[in-house]
Amino acid sequence: MERFGSLFASKEKTVCAAVILLLASAAQIASAAPGQIYWAQSFGDRIYRSDLVGDNRELLLEFPELNDPVAIAVDPTRGKIYWAQSFENRIYRADLNGDNAQLLLEFPEVNGPVGIAVDPISGMIFWAQTFGDRIYRADMNGDGAVLLLEFPELNDPVGIAIDPLGGKIYWAQSFEDRIYRSDLNGDNAELLLEFPEVVDPVGVAIDPSGKLYWAQTFGDRIYRADLNGDNAELLLEFPELNDPAGISVDPTGGRLYWAQTFGDRIYRADLNGDNAELLLEFPELDDAVGLAILPTGSSVIPTISFYGLVVMVLGVLVVATLLYRRMPQRG
Repeated sequence: MERFGSLFASKEKTVCAAVILLLASAAQIASAAPGQIYWAQSFGDRIYRSDLVGDNRELLLEFPELNDPVAIAVDPTRGKIYWAQSFENRIYRADLNGDNAQLLLEFPEVNGPVGIAVDPISGMIFWAQTFGDRIYRADMNGDGAVLLLEFPELNDPVGIAIDPLGGKIYWAQSFEDRIYRSDLNGDNAELLLEFPEVVDPVGVAIDPSGKLYWAQTFGDRIYRADLNGDNAELLLEFPELNDPAGISVDPTGGRLYWAQTFGDRIYRADLNGDNAELLLEFPELDDAVGLAILPTGSSVIPTISFYGLVVMVLGVLVVATLLYRRMPQRG
């Protein structure tokens, strides 16, 4: 007992030891991911990724695992990519490196998908579909699919994005050229923007610092506005932009990324539209139909579940309690 007491001279040291053990365990589990671009392309039915400057391109998935993809999203917290495909109306997910692909949802919950988004905070996936003009959500593993919005609140959706901090869904729709938002449960739908600020939209993206971005084929343009639709401003247009097909934001790096079908290219620019630069083009890119960004420094936890993390924390607390009880008590 005296020997033990020499190792831990005070209760405070025991508590510190437990805290250090917890932090060390967490550091082994969570890792800061490098920023990456993910894109799906219909040619060859493939998903690729590269670093944020377009280098180190690698093929992750292709036919037969992938068949006619139409949209892609990244969950940086759990280390997963999600994609929707029109062939057989399905939603899949895989690890960030393309391993462990699994089917999550299919017909009748998925029918004519056109967009997919994830909310890492609530642990939900959301998708928009043209059949019935609907938006659904489900758990990250595909369970508990729920219809949130449909016609007449929704009419011909073409893109969807989530603001996790604000608790909102944003979507663009080609019917009447409009952008809407609602609560994450589909309540309180409201019109934010319409013609002439929005004409033939093809995608929306959210910057959590407070901006909404959208791309449109009419005039080949990218705009942004406040999250409530105010202060709309034109950022990019032809010739810097030509037939956009997807848009995404890297809030950490302060960059806007977009894919375009003309010339099969991916570009990026500052969030205000300045300093546009070409990153990828044909033959590295061929008929991109979706784009997603894994931001620099994302904390990826690919190998432990929530329950596993709870068990780890409880284990540390038990060890700390045992050490505390074995310590010699003072007078």
